[in-house]
Amino acid sequence: MQERRKITNLVLALAAVGLGFFAQSRFRMDRIADALILYLVAVVLLAYASRGQSSKLKAQRPKAEVEGSAVTRPGISTHQLSWGLALLVLAGVCILLSLRLFRHDAPPTTAWLLYLASIALFVAAFWAMEFTPGQVNLRQFSSRLWRPKTETLILIAILVVAAFVRLYNLDSLPFGVWYDEAVNGLEAMRILDDPSYRPIYMRPTNSPAHFMFLVSFSFKVFGIDIFPVRAVSAVFGIGTVIAAYLFGREFFDGRLALVLAFLMAISRWGVNFSRIGMYCITTPFFELLALYFLLRGLRSGRSLDFALGGVAMGFGACFYAAFYLFAPVVGLFLVHKAVVERGFVQRYKLGVLVFAFAAFLAFAPVGQFAWRDPQAFSDRARVTSIFKDRTPSQAIEAVRTSTKKHLLMFNYRGDPNGRHNLPGKPMLDFATSALFVLGFGYSLYRGLQPKYLLLGLWLLVMLCGGIFSLEFEAPQSLRAIGTLPAAYILACIPLHLIAKEWDNSVRYWPWLPAAACCLLLVYIGWENMYTYFQVQAKDFAVWNAFSTAETLTARRMAEMGPDYDFHVISLYHNHPTLRFLARNITNYKRLETTDTMPLRESGE
Repeated sequence: MQERRKITNLVLALAAVGLGFFAQSRFRMDRIADALILYLVAVVLLAYASRGQSSKLKAQRPKAEVEGSAVTRPGISTHQLSWGLALLVLAGVCILLSLRLFRHDAPPTTAWLLYLASIALFVAAFWAMEFTPGQVNLRQFSSRLWRPKTETLILIAILVVAAFVRLYNLDSLPFGVWYDEAVNGLEAMRILDDPSYRPIYMRPTNSPAHFMFLVSFSFKVFGIDIFPVRAVSAVFGIGTVIAAYLFGREFFDGRLALVLAFLMAISRWGVNFSRIGMYCITTPFFELLALYFLLRGLRSGRSLDFALGGVAMGFGACFYAAFYLFAPVVGLFLVHKAVVERGFVQRYKLGVLVFAFAAFLAFAPVGQFAWRDPQAFSDRARVTSIFKDRTPSQAIEAVRTSTKKHLLMFNYRGDPNGRHNLPGKPMLDFATSALFVLGFGYSLYRGLQPKYLLLGLWLLVMLCGGIFSLEFEAPQSLRAIGTLPAAYILACIPLHLIAKEWDNSVRYWPWLPAAACCLLLVYIGWENMYTYFQVQAKDFAVWNAFSTAETLTARRMAEMGPDYDFHVISLYHNHPTLRFLARNITNYKRLETTDTMPLRESGE
């Protein structure tokens, strides 16, 4: 009887997924009400089928993997404590000196070196306090590193795919060089050309300077062109796949970690922003990395994990402003765990303090700039705010409309901007969008459990970056890019539940779930890549959205050289794309089209 019930649950879970796919087909036919009703039924069916499963997403690790945790790890020796405290003091001295230097209008390179040294010393302090030489066996570590394992080989294959789809024809796809890409390139060139230009915050880009320093380093390696600018974003995109795998191992298990890594590798949404020379793609990378180390720290109790998680958290806030919303997500997750888990505060208060201080350390110079010049720091947010120049009643209506559009952007109608998306195409493919809705609904059902609450908060709070920006741009996938990893993690939940039901109820054909999942992932990968490299790449609205006319003009000017006299219409004159791509042309004339057009024959 028990066996029959388990098989019934498996059948019901599969039926829920099938119903989810049918519901998604209703969205494609613009039958929104029907789709929502079907999705509701599918979520209820999935919740009922999984009612007997543990509410924890991850099974308890074997005893051998738990060794070295806060409970079993040997105490810190006096020698280790002395070294650790000394390194912490040095970290404090370095950050104070760097903040003092960053107060100048033209901070020296020394300020950056002290800032980075303070972070390295802070992490090294906890490594020194927790390092136990007897636990390290170099021969064993070497054999594990080089021994081929199926999971490792699959991960390498996924990374190869991720690298290929992000680096293939990177200099020419997308075709044009967008305004913001050119500005980033110009600022990175200025860093190379002017040794005294080492700001912590760049006013021309309304962002911290961390990304621009990486672009300037890329210029040194590859030379000055659009490829090095985009290569930085591509590397962060590939790194996001690695971070997704690590997070998946901590949150789910090895199987689902590979599934999550693959979905992030071929996500059209992620690939799109990995191929544009802008810093927004850093947000998913630092989100996943910060949560990986935080969850690992909560499992192991090691202060080093909390320190690394905090550094990732602080660095995330040093790239794209949308990441600031991630702090409430993490904070509310920890508060909830403190409320529902007995003894949480007593066990983890030191670790959480280390996490918070590490984040503060990494963000400190940018935070100091924000404190000294709040107007410059928040200028971009004010300009793009949905509340700008609106009465309270108008703002409420605008927020309501924007919220509806953003909630539906995953599987109904996506970002209309050709730089961000194939205009209007849902941000998730057909299969992933159906799995995402089921996973989100199931997370709401299990919402009192900390990890499920984390996913719900992650999605809804990070969505606010798009909701509260300009209404006419809604839905805005760039400012809501913090929801990208959350959406794909939620899409993994139905697969995780089905896998557990199969393991519990079916004792034959153990390869069948993996084979079915592989077929599904192949379909998802094909749909994403075909849409991006065939449909989206050839769409006129996409082609025209990357300062294409300015790019063609600039490349023609650079090709002809400085020996010609150029007349450029006022719309293109001094445009960043021209200044970046045609930097060898410094003397050209501005043609005032509004005054001189149309041209008239002399004598008329």
